Amino acid sequence: MEILIIGAGVSGLTTAISLKEKYPDSQICIAADKFGEDTTSTIAGALWEWQPAVCGFYETTGLDPFLIEGINKRDNTWAFASYNEFYKLKGLLNTGVFWRRVNFYLTEDTALENNKIKELATKVFGFDNDSEQIFKRNKICQKASGFVGAYSYLTPMIDMSLYINWLTNKFLNNGGNIIWDSFESIQQAKEKYAPDVIINCAGLGSRDLVDDTQCIPVKGGWLLYDNLNQEGQPLVKEAHCTTIQENKEGGNFIFTVPRGADKLVVGGFALANDTDTDLSLEHALFKRIIEQNSQFLPWLQDAKPISHRVGLRPFRKQGVRVEKDDMFHVPVIHNYGHGGSGVTLSWGCAMEVTSLLA
Repeated sequence: MEILIIGAGVSGLTTAISLKEKYPDSQICIAADKFGEDTTSTIAGALWEWQPAVCGFYETTGLDPFLIEGINKRDNTWAFASYNEFYKLKGLLNTGVFWRRVNFYLTEDTALENNKIKELATKVFGFDNDSEQIFKRNKICQKASGFVGAYSYLTPMIDMSLYINWLTNKFLNNGGNIIWDSFESIQQAKEKYAPDVIINCAGLGSRDLVDDTQCIPVKGGWLLYDNLNQEGQPLVKEAHCTTIQENKEGGNFIFTVPRGADKLVVGGFALANDTDTDLSLEHALFKRIIEQNSQFLPWLQDAKPISHRVGLRPFRKQGVRVEKDDMFHVPVIHNYGHGGSGVTLSWGCAMEVTSLLA
């Protein structure tokens, strides 16, 4: 069986590995025009989250509540499968997977957040929703902060530069093949390579590849800092996050996440249908990031970032698309539209694709 996978981000690579493990005798080729540091995946915050993610409330704005409930339930099945897979990678050299504590601070008391807390309590390691103790441990004055509550748990936080390389090498070492190519349509890929199956992991590229107007760009970005003090110890050992604070159609949110052994990612923002990624450090969005996160880390006001990244999350208004498609006279399985949760959903969606091929 010859399988062509379009896209070499975290979804494409994880799907390729899952398929190769299930079908070791198959010929699997990934075709893409961006690899490694050039993929959107390396711009991901890469913090595993129960769905909906902190930057994703607007993804389902305007949809029927029962449809939203179904999307969240399905996504969390995938998220939990990924959580377990990332646990297997804990401590393995060169994976970039680190397990640390994340603290989420609530800006309002909603049924959505209360339900998320209830579900998380039985799914993750080290769950804690003693808000008073969380605020005390992190030296936060709840009254001054305006937060109404908090919860915490242990979760994977991933250095995507290391992780993408690890996934790539694992796939190649398992006998996979990777080539540079780009396509305007599924039909073009079919005619050029004549595979038995095509897997579409093209992310935002699926807007054109399969003419999906439900797939929209949502701009995000972060600043990267050194995370070691003069004694070589981490300045920040836990992650601190909030939901979107301006409004549920997009905006800014607090996102302070240790990355790898010695770096710190600080974000973030989520702006739908804004495709301008050429932002300087002096841009108002980055100034807002520093302002918001400084309530946890006052030293950010004077610190100099190492770098900054801006990218486009591939959201899909009606949720992630993982399904068979029989419209192209060759079996096609889609796996795209993960928004800000590509890493969180990666292994679960890869397993779903593998099961659909059976």
